[in-house]
Order: sequence, then C-alpha cells, then structure tokens
Amino acid sequence: MKRLHVLLLAGALLWAFVTGLIFLHISQNRLHGVLHSQAVALERDVRSQLGSNDEVLDQLKQWKKAIDEAREKPEVIAVLVLACNRVTVTRTLKQVMRYRPSSRRFPVIVSQDGYHNETAEALLRYQRKYEFTLLHQPDQTKLTEGMRAVYNIEGYHRISRHYKWALSQVFDRLKYTAAIVVEDDLDIAPDFFEYFAAVLSVLRRDPTLFCASAYNDNGKRSHITLQPDMLHRTDFFSGLGWLLTRELWNEIGPRWPKAFWDDWIRQPEQRKGRACIRPEVSRSRTFGRIGVSEGQFFDKYLKDVYLNNVFVRFSGMDLSYLLQTRYDDAFHMTIRESRVYAFADLGKGLVSQTPARIHYANESEFVEIAKALDIMSDFKAGVPRTAYKGVVSTYINGIRLFVVPHLWPFEVHRHKAHGRRPRGSHARQLLPKHPAAVTGMM
Repeated sequence: MKRLHVLLLAGALLWAFVTGLIFLHISQNRLHGVLHSQAVALERDVRSQLGSNDEVLDQLKQWKKAIDEAREKPEVIAVLVLACNRVTVTRTLKQVMRYRPSSRRFPVIVSQDGYHNETAEALLRYQRKYEFTLLHQPDQTKLTEGMRAVYNIEGYHRISRHYKWALSQVFDRLKYTAAIVVEDDLDIAPDFFEYFAAVLSVLRRDPTLFCASAYNDNGKRSHITLQPDMLHRTDFFSGLGWLLTRELWNEIGPRWPKAFWDDWIRQPEQRKGRACIRPEVSRSRTFGRIGVSEGQFFDKYLKDVYLNNVFVRFSGMDLSYLLQTRYDDAFHMTIRESRVYAFADLGKGLVSQTPARIHYANESEFVEIAKALDIMSDFKAGVPRTAYKGVVSTYINGIRLFVVPHLWPFEVHRHKAHGRRPRGSHARQLLPKHPAAVTGMM
C-alpha cells in the first residue's frame, strides 16, 4: 500500500513538473515574441528618427554653408560713371579701371546723356577695351522752354534728369544694392574703392548715416593733416564721388527734383538729421573747370585739393569709431578741451596751441573767419561745408582749428582769447580711450 502511495506521489510530481515545463516554454515563446515585436518597432522608430536627424543635419549644413558664403562674398557695389560731352571722361574711366580691385565686386555702368559724338565714340572704344555696361539716356527733350535763362538752368535740369534716370537703371532695373556715383571730370585715389568698400559696412550699421563721400571741400594741402586713414562724420553732402544704398534711393528717388539735385539732397527734408562720412585727405579731385557751373570755385578752391596717393587698407581697420554712439562723445570732448582764441588772434599769429577753436555767432561771422582762413565760406541749407554739428575742422600752420558756433551745446561759458585753457574741471588734460579722440580721427 505504501508503495502505491509513493508511486502516485511520484507520478503527480512528474506530471506537475512536465506541465510546468510546458507552460514555461509557452510563456517564454510569448515573451520572446513580444520582445521581438518591440525590438522591431524600436528599430523602426530609431531608423526613422535617424533619418529625420540626417535631414535636420543636412538642412543645418546648407544653412551654415549659405551663411559662410554670405560672409565670404562681399556686397557688390555698382560704379555709375555719368558722362555727357566731355571726351576727358576717358581720363576718369582709365583710373576707375586701373584702381578697381575686381570687376565682379565693382561692375562699371557708364551712362551718357546727350548726343556728343566724339564722347560717344571714345566710350565705345573704351567699352571694347574694358568690361563695362554702356547706357544712353534716351529722353533729350528740352526742359526749360519759356523759362528765364539763369545760371544755365537748362543744363542743371538736364543733369538732374540724367541722374534720376541713371540711378533708376542701377537700382530699379539692374537691382544693385549700393552704388558709387562718379562724374566725368574726377581723378580718384588708388584706395578709392578700398575706402568705399570699408565704409559701406558702417553705413549699413548706423541709421544716422545716409551716404559717404570721397571728397573734402576744404582739402587743400595747407588745410589738412597728412593722415590718410583719418575719417570724419559731416552734415554736409559733398558729392564728387559718393556712395549711396538702394534703401536711400527708394526713399528719395520718387521725389527727385527737376534741377539742382545736390542742393536738394542737402535740404533737411532729405537729410533728416543724418550725416555722411568723408575723408581728411580727399579720394577724389575734379579737373572739370569748364562745365555747367562755369568754373565756379574751381580756380580758388577746387583745383588745389590734395588727392591722396597712399593706399590705406581700410578693410583691416576698426571703423566703429564713426558710429554716432561712439563718435559724438569724443567729438564733443575734443572741442570742449580745445583752447579758445578770438578772431583777431588769427591775424596776429597768436593761435599757437593745438587743438584750438574760434567761435562764430552767425553766418556773416563765419564767412569772415573762413575768408581769413582761406576755406570755403558758403552755407548750403544752413550747413557750412565739411561741418558737423555746425563745427568746421581745419588746419592752420599745422594746428588743428575748430570753427565753432557760439551756442555750442557743451560749452559751459565763453573764455577769453589768447590761448587760455578753461578753468576748473575742464582744465584737466583728458586721455580718452576713443581712437578717434586719441589719434585725431574726427
């Protein structure tokens, strides 16, 4: 009997063991199936995510490449040469072609007005020799029929019409974003294009600037310091080789005047309190004694402007000192700390400390001072030539001299002449960190 019980117990245990093995095998198979399914799904998700990541990475690479190319590829600046009836435009063109560093960076567009055959033939010969676009202003109708003939008024109307048409071709039809305007009677400096390429970035950064000029109206050798890297801000529009952007053209182009376009640009409605950049040493000089203006100012001022002959690599310089946020403080401080002289001291040779300043109360006083200094004395839209904030900077016998409005905003009180330095806190010789103030770049 006991043996039977033992056999039954052993049989039951064996059955339980076998049954357990069967259920364990089935559970493991199910588990393996579930795990396999999950692994397949995970693999699919990972591959999908990796594909998405690859797409994102490819897109990021494309964006980075575009950014790098934009950084490496400088902005193209069109060079618009305006011609009419001067065969000597070839003199200007020869220098433009000689000094421009790249035809791709500085494409030249020559626009001729009128039907002066000799000039047209000369331009065609140069076009065959050099790479540039040649345009002809088609509208030659008379503009001043019945008008009183004053100051060659037909000529001034034609010039303004030509400027508007040519600038419209450059910006509206050819779609350039910046342009240097060069007239047919200009000599240019070796670093003419280097200068404009560098200051364009400053124009782009500072909304208080609207143009840059290559010219110093008071640029005679006796009135400048030979620091060819010295640049200034000015409220006076000089022209004679100047840079503007498409944004400015879009602003002023629709309102372009029928005549006297340069005086029009100088008006407050166009300038809107904005300034231009100009060099201490001119990068352009006119040789056009004969023209619409009939040689006004040429013999007395223009022909003796000193043309820079030293190449300055402006592209390697930090020009941020020209930004208004940095420039004005140094400008004001330099004037505030200058020695005050009276007008009578000029004739007596008593101006001996640099920098120095002389005050003027009104336009007639300024004209008197300007004549004594032999600098240009005229005002345009209330602004003296080269002035910034009403202040004209020039040199006399190597001494830097500021001609300053009587109501200079940072002047505490007037001081007597004969070179006495203001007292009190203004007597300190400050050493500003601003590069323009330290080196005189104003």
